[in-house]
Amino acid sequence: MNLWGWNSLELPSFSGPITLKSHSLLMADISNVVVARDDSHRIMLRVFAKPSVHIPEQLRTLGDPRKSCDRILFSSPLGAGELGGVLMGDSKTSWGYEENHSIVEYEIAEVKFQASNEYQPAYIVEYLDNLPTEFEWPTGFDDNITTRGMRTFDGDELYQFPIKSLRERALCSSLKLDVGEYTCILTAIEDEGDEGNKERRGYLVYIGLPDASTREKIRHSLSYAIGLPLIYCGHTNYSAAGELCEFVAVTPEMINGRAWNITKMPPAPLTITRHEDDKYIDPDKVSRVASGIYKNMGSYGLDSLPWRLWYADTAPYFMRPAYYGAMIEGLQKSYLKNNSKKIDGLIISKLEFKRHRETLQKYIKKQGFEHSVEEIYLKVLSNCNSASQAVKAKRFYEGLGLKLGDLEVSAWQRRNDAAHGNEIPASEIDNFIRVTCILRTMLNRIVLSLTGGSERYVDYYSYTHPDRALTDPII
Repeated sequence: MNLWGWNSLELPSFSGPITLKSHSLLMADISNVVVARDDSHRIMLRVFAKPSVHIPEQLRTLGDPRKSCDRILFSSPLGAGELGGVLMGDSKTSWGYEENHSIVEYEIAEVKFQASNEYQPAYIVEYLDNLPTEFEWPTGFDDNITTRGMRTFDGDELYQFPIKSLRERALCSSLKLDVGEYTCILTAIEDEGDEGNKERRGYLVYIGLPDASTREKIRHSLSYAIGLPLIYCGHTNYSAAGELCEFVAVTPEMINGRAWNITKMPPAPLTITRHEDDKYIDPDKVSRVASGIYKNMGSYGLDSLPWRLWYADTAPYFMRPAYYGAMIEGLQKSYLKNNSKKIDGLIISKLEFKRHRETLQKYIKKQGFEHSVEEIYLKVLSNCNSASQAVKAKRFYEGLGLKLGDLEVSAWQRRNDAAHGNEIPASEIDNFIRVTCILRTMLNRIVLSLTGGSERYVDYYSYTHPDRALTDPII
């Protein structure tokens, strides 16, 4: 078993024969089964049988979402599991010189496997893709297989794991990170792909056994800190001796394939200079930004921020300002609600407004308006003490101690141009894209301030993307 092989489907549960239990979606007299990922990371099941067998159908009502709750159980010499979210795909008959087959393909949402041994899990390895390759990583690991196979990260025996073989295909680099109360090791595999492009795969090793919800929060927090969506492809639980206990492999969420096209944009500077101009990613800086998000996941709607951000980043350029603006307004609303005693969302005090409202109500009733018109005026009057969005925004930034420059004020006023149907002339497209960069940077400033992630931010509007003090505006 190769513990550090990236794809969990290469583990031994699938290196030997597996047996599928009978299911209405399966053909009879199955001769062979193949489970593998395609080029898009989807998990695919290919089932082979004699060409004369009946090929079943998966009935779906017209208009139903492409989602399935069907699951197929399987067993192997090493354990048992299930294939979940089974969607039936293409079927065909293959005619060969020696043997003919009917072949049916299925798309699988999730594979779960439980080993039949009695080992207890001690740590978890998650398989990730879309890690940044532009950073210089500060540490790696040492392997020792003279007496027993062990892999040691950062020269620290506290972070030492068993290895069964040394079948590494590529150079690996690692970061030891502390996110909230957990320590984890993020490792990137620098591998040349078939076309000479660097692969961006890696894994995340957890010290301990955080549950699935906690690990998801950690991944989302690290994604925001690094500035790229980390694509989760599955995980494996291992015993202290390095024996497999269980694993899960999933067809990942990749924003309809657009995740690979997102430009890396960490919110804060993450590097340190070690030797002259050599800049390395600093694990302490990454940990701080990620921990800020992780600890505040239940506040300000930050639990949904990372994925909303990635979908905004992949939206058409003319819609991004509306998405970034909506996220900023959501943060403002949550902050003002949580700090209503310190920051008022009203124009004047409730008591003072009540006194003036009564005077105005009497005045309106004396004007002799039709009843329907009078009701409209009185309703408007009841709601007219709420501060405008511009006033609330000003108080919000003042509460965070953030200064806004003219560029940011102007960008904020243009955030909803596309949503309101305002035309963007061709001559203004370049400037509009730069406005989008300002709003993206404003969002980062707010998040870093709310979470204490950093005292500095990266200015994605200005040339060379300088970092600035969090309190200073874009200039």
